[in-house]
Amino acid sequence: MKNETMKKIKNEVAGFYELEGDAFGHTRHHVWELMLDFMSRLKNGDTLVDVGAGNARLLDVVPEGVNYVGIEPSSSLREFAASRLVSHEQSKMMAGGFPKLELEDGIADAVTCIAVLHHVPGEADRKASVKELHRILKPGGSAIVSVWNLRAKRFLSWKMFKNAWLRIPGFLGGDKGDLYYIWKAGKTPRQRYVHAFTLREFRSFFDEKDWDIEKIDGYDSKGWTNWFAGRNLVAVATKKIINNKL
Repeated sequence: MKNETMKKIKNEVAGFYELEGDAFGHTRHHVWELMLDFMSRLKNGDTLVDVGAGNARLLDVVPEGVNYVGIEPSSSLREFAASRLVSHEQSKMMAGGFPKLELEDGIADAVTCIAVLHHVPGEADRKASVKELHRILKPGGSAIVSVWNLRAKRFLSWKMFKNAWLRIPGFLGGDKGDLYYIWKAGKTPRQRYVHAFTLREFRSFFDEKDWDIEKIDGYDSKGWTNWFAGRNLVAVATKKIINNKL
């Protein structure tokens, strides 16, 4: 993808979440069972970094004593999240986003990145984003990363067959698997850039030299499932400990 196309898409994504931040925040409350299990691993004093935190919905299940750092580029969503921060003393929201996070190496005991990577244009930037999650994690720290699974049966349509299955770019200058998907929950339907991952592609982002893979597969409201049934593709992985050094 050319730089000018990437810049245009990044501006569009940023603009969408500024315009629709309040409406979007009101639609995101459900927390997966998998996330509850993930939170149960955290200990008092641990630091959780939530990249693309949105309305900070995960704070509803973050244990007391865990430091929560939400990274969110949208100022409207950060404002929406402010009310949640009040009830959790060890929490803060910061401006920022992929592919470069303004955080120290090894700052996090755990990271979450829910439904963010598919809005990052360009394969190189998507791969760099996963490497950033690895960088900010302590050795032995765990990550949950999810993307939409637009090849799942619930999304089947001619558009998805063409763009997600046949991998025909959905717009001029797009990469294979790129398309625009309509957001209908706000007052005005709006187009959002999305990259339709295949399961193989998603798995390839988690290099086994760097990660111990717990599971990468389809996930839906009922839990883990196969890639065709799962509305999301989810990776649960741990940063490898190599000679006790980063």
